[in-house]
Order: sequence, then structure tokens, then C-alpha cells
Amino acid sequence: MNNSISYQNNAKKFGLEVADRNIINVSISKDLIRLALFGNYNYQNQNLNISNTNIRLTRFQQYRFSYNLNYKKLNVKTGLSYIVGNYLTSYNIKSGNIYTANYGSLIDVNYEMSAFISDTCKFESICK
Repeated sequence: MNNSISYQNNAKKFGLEVADRNIINVSISKDLIRLALFGNYNYQNQNLNISNTNIRLTRFQQYRFSYNLNYKKLNVKTGLSYIVGNYLTSYNIKSGNIYTANYGSLIDVNYEMSAFISDTCKFESICK
């Protein structure tokens, strides 16, 4: 989700933009999607592969100045941005599986995961 306010001055060929950017990147294995949609009853005595599942959340503000240059049929646009990062969360399951025994008597989950969380708002009073 992006929220932005921009101004473009066509006579002077410059622009200004202030934006709040929220980006979500998700890559989920097919087996994990099937498990979430249909439950684990149909996958008794099977190993479901949850490897290569990634979730990343990013939030930052961007302040951008841009300039347009028109020369004959050539249009060149250049810009300079200042970015203030607020938040990054990343979960990566490198390898993993889920096993369900008959009638759900045992559910075994094995995975190798790395997680990273940063939040600059915890250290600055301006974010409160």
C-alpha cells in the first residue's frame, strides 16, 4: 500500500513527492497453501513440504525531487530520493516439512527458519 502526495510543475520541469510506502512480499509453498485451505485430514501419513516459504514486510517514507529534460525526441527524467526506513520483518523457511499421523494423533513440524525484525520506532520518540 502506497500513500503519496506529488506536485509536478510542467513549466519548470520539476516535481516533488512525499510518499509512505508499505510493501509485503510473500512466497508460500503449494503444500502450505493446501494445508491452510483444506486442513490436514487429506494429508495423513504424508510429509508436506513447506521449504522456501518467505514473508517480508517493509515500511518506509520517501521524499523525492525529480527533473525532466526534453531534447528533441529524447525525454530524460532524473530524480533524487531521501528514504527513511521504519520497519522490516522477514521470515524465511529454508527447509521444512509437516507430518500428520492417522486421525491427527501426531503432528510433527520440522523446519530451518531465519527471522529478522527491526523497528526504529522503538528508539525514537517521534514515532509515538
